[in-house]
Amino acid sequence: MKTDQKKAAKVRKTGKRRIQEKKRSRLYTKIFYSFYALTVVALFVAMFMASRYVNEYVRSYEAAQPKYVASAAAQPFYEHDYDTLAQYVNQDIFRVESREDYAAYMDRQLEGRFISYSEVFSGDENLKQYTVRADDMKIGEFTLKHSSEDKFGFWRWSLDSVRVESPQSQTYTVNVPAGSAVYVNGKALTEEDMTRSGIPEFDFTVALPEGAAMPTRCEYQFERYFGVDSLRVVNVRGEDCEPDVAGRTYTVPFVYDDADMAAELDERVIKVVRRLSCYMTNDYSLYNLDKDMVKDSQASKYIRAFDNQWIATHRGYDFLNMDVRNYVRYSDDCFSVETRYDFKIIYYSVDPEIYPTAYRLYFQKEGDTWKLFDFTLI
Repeated sequence: MKTDQKKAAKVRKTGKRRIQEKKRSRLYTKIFYSFYALTVVALFVAMFMASRYVNEYVRSYEAAQPKYVASAAAQPFYEHDYDTLAQYVNQDIFRVESREDYAAYMDRQLEGRFISYSEVFSGDENLKQYTVRADDMKIGEFTLKHSSEDKFGFWRWSLDSVRVESPQSQTYTVNVPAGSAVYVNGKALTEEDMTRSGIPEFDFTVALPEGAAMPTRCEYQFERYFGVDSLRVVNVRGEDCEPDVAGRTYTVPFVYDDADMAAELDERVIKVVRRLSCYMTNDYSLYNLDKDMVKDSQASKYIRAFDNQWIATHRGYDFLNMDVRNYVRYSDDCFSVETRYDFKIIYYSVDPEIYPTAYRLYFQKEGDTWKLFDFTLI
């Protein structure tokens, strides 16, 4: 009996110990997994924080590289952003020329060219200097400056300055007959652009009657940076005139009045010049020639002093290749004209002789008749 009781007590004791061991095992398991979980979380947090730090460090390092700021500074050149580039050129350009002119000029300069930039030596560790080129042509430059340091000690760079190559201004000269209107790229030149006026049109001088005036010229000068796309000259008649161009000088020749005067006056001019030539060879009388000249004029004085016996006796004459041109109107009652012809003298015993002759003749109107008041050989 006692033995059975002992066995039963032993069994109860053993069972109680097993229960206690199971409870202790469950407690240890909970502690282990809790510690494990905390360790995993701590490692995850540590790795997350380290990753954030590394990412921030890398971003800070990348952001500190000047190449990004330099690339942004070069974008207006790459993108042909002329509105932006125009801010960095010589602003005197835009006193006379427009942003559209600048854009057109830059398009011509950059057409077909590869744009690049490169760092050049600056001599200052706080500055980085870059040159921008279109192929081998320098078109600008910019500098970056050391502006600050971040928390990692990396230098920060910012744009310091930009310069765009500006074209040099060129001076243009326009020489035109007085009264002409001059338009450069569609804009009229004014008296402020005029540098000279009253320039004699011709190098010959003659005493003109009262109220008559010799034609004159005037000269304009203007500056342009992008060249001249168009230059238009309109004369006093409202006609467009084509200028002669020599470098940066435009010259509009004098426009003679032939179109207005030739049809009306050629016949009278030819008649007078024939009579004048015939008097010179003693084939026309002074009495009759006087009717074609202004009394006491230079023409009359010259005729009276002329020896008209210089040609030998002859049996005839002829006028060949008569050419009348270059009418110049000095007033409503005064003009000049040039005549060129071959005066053929037919002799009795020798071969005919031809005398090439050219006159500039000056006429004045008396009543309804045009009369000669001066002339000269040309």
